[in-house]
Order: sequence, then C-alpha cells, then structure tokens
Amino acid sequence: MKTIKLFTLSVSLLILQMPAHAVTPEQLAKCRAINDNSARLACYDASVDGNQPAIKAAQKKQDEAAFGLVNGGQAVVDEIETRIDGVLDGWDPGQRIKLANGQVWKVVDDSKEVRIVTNPKVKIRRGALGAIYLEIEGITRSPKVVRVDK
Repeated sequence: MKTIKLFTLSVSLLILQMPAHAVTPEQLAKCRAINDNSARLACYDASVDGNQPAIKAAQKKQDEAAFGLVNGGQAVVDEIETRIDGVLDGWDPGQRIKLANGQVWKVVDDSKEVRIVTNPKVKIRRGALGAIYLEIEGITRSPKVVRVDK
C-alpha cells in the first residue's frame, strides 16, 4: 500500500512539472517545414517553451531565406536587409552581387554605376509588378535584380 501511495505521489509530481500547454500538431508541422537547421531548432524550442515570438522569428528567418526564389508561391516578405561584405565598386548589367547572408543576386537591367563603397548595408525590396530592386547604402540608384541561387 505504501508503494502505491509513493508511486501516485511520484506521478503527480511529474505531471505538475509538465508545461501548462501542449504542443499542437500544427506547431510541429510548421517547425518541420523550416529548412534552415538553426531556425527549425529555434521553432521547436519555442514550441516547447511556449514562446510564440521565437516561432515568428524563426518563420521570418525562413521567409527571408526564400525571398526572391522562383517557387510559384505567394510572397510573404516584401524586403530584406543585409550587407555586402567587402568592397563594392559599382555594377554592370549581368553582374552577380553576393550578400553577407549568402544570397547571390544578378543585375538584370541595363544600369551601370561606378562608386566604391565598403561593407555597405543593402535592402532588397519588391517593387511594382513584382520587380525586385537592390538598394545600396551610399548609392542613389537601385539596379533591378533577380536571385540566382540560395
């Protein structure tokens, strides 16, 4: 009899230590769909911790990573901000520009610019009719670009 009471007490204590909320299958599916390992882990951690802002941050990171890719889906993000590592001495038509976040963008209009900037902040934003433009800190012109890889 004493063993049963002890077992019941142990189980009760374990139940009290469990989180007050349960992780829903929808939350798990949302986390499972994230490709980036660190963002996916943050999503799972947030699900267990009940930290919804972390889930949203992980989803935002995933959306930004997919920005500009041709996938036929609805655009979730209208712009992202990052920088160009090193020196940019302008651009020519067809030039590829690698960003600090690993994305590579190709200039697709006929614009040219000769201006030297070091480690400039950049904003890639969606313009009218779905065109995407690269705004570079310190340069007033913004070339039209397309994403050519991850």
